[in-house]
Amino acid sequence: MDEYKNAILSFQQDLAPQRGVTSVIVPIHYPTDTFLEAMQALDNENKLTVRYDLLQWADENRGTE
Repeated sequence: MDEYKNAILSFQQDLAPQRGVTSVIVPIHYPTDTFLEAMQALDNENKLTVRYDLLQWADENRGTE
């Protein structure tokens, strides 16, 4: 989780201000609980400075599991 948090914070610090990025779409195609936990932790700590829209892909052939 720390690796994800560091990557997100690095993105926000280095790339977002330089390019004027204010919103990001993050497609999620595989189980990534650690990434989601990192995003939640940063949100709880009020450290997200960019709007993140997380989009989870659903495989219509797999069912609810």
